[in-house]
Amino acid sequence: MTNAQKRKRVESVLDGPGGDRLSNRQAAALAGVSHHLVHLVRQERAMQK
Repeated sequence: MTNAQKRKRVESVLDGPGGDRLSNRQAAALAGVSHHLVHLVRQERAMQK
């Protein structure tokens, strides 16, 4: 899986129902990625707001 695919999976999980209430580890488990990547994606999203 490419890095872009991993990020897309994280974004899909976070945009899904209840995604904003998931911990980084929970979101990572659902997306099949590391919790660190979920943290980075959330940080990037916060900076864009």
